[in-house]
Amino acid sequence: MQSIRHSNRSRAWAWCLLFITVASLSVAAPPPKDLSFLENPWIKLGVRTNAGACIAYFSFRSLDQNVINDYDLGRFIQQSYYGRPDGSTWAGKPWKWNPVQGGSHDGKPSTLVTFSNNGKTIYAKTIPRHWATGADTPNVAMEEWIMLQDKLVRIHYKMTYTGTVDHPPEQQELPAVFLNPSCNTLAYYKGSTPWEGLPLARRHPLPTNEHDAITENWAAYLNQLNWGMGVYVPGVTNMTF
Repeated sequence: MQSIRHSNRSRAWAWCLLFITVASLSVAAPPPKDLSFLENPWIKLGVRTNAGACIAYFSFRSLDQNVINDYDLGRFIQQSYYGRPDGSTWAGKPWKWNPVQGGSHDGKPSTLVTFSNNGKTIYAKTIPRHWATGADTPNVAMEEWIMLQDKLVRIHYKMTYTGTVDHPPEQQELPAVFLNPSCNTLAYYKGSTPWEGLPLARRHPLPTNEHDAITENWAAYLNQLNWGMGVYVPGVTNMTF
């Protein structure tokens, strides 16, 4: 977790919280897909250029089977931050300051300021929207650098905050990861002796948010064939799902 505090150029890097989930809340669907791809001999990745350049497609090239849930603008793989309660509401409950890379719950996409894809690296800079209110958040800029390395995707996230409101420490979705329901087994290591090849925890998450330790800094969702996608975030030892 990190606090977000005011300075001329406050920054938060992607060493915060891993968030992996399959959700079923009713929200507005995103606009039509507009994808830009990176691919190598092993994998293919696509970002939605009309939704903050969030990662919306990931598959082994030989399968062409997308595991990313892109049903609405709050899913994908993306940055999402939380701050102070600000009087907003969502889904019938009080909400917080919550800039989201993809856009808002009512289907308003965030503003993509800069985008480039040279076939090796995707770079994007986005002005996010408040998830609950749909308003632009001009005092927040989200950036990402995405590169493929064999069967891995390396992502660097950066958020710059120039607002005047101090926000307390909160759990952050860095990144938020939403996979398709076919990947319904969550696998991770939670013991006290990491990186020793010990048995993993495997569970089918409940519809409500849960928390657990990830002492190896990763978790993965798998399908019935024991295939899926994992996310490793250096330094992160807890997740919500």
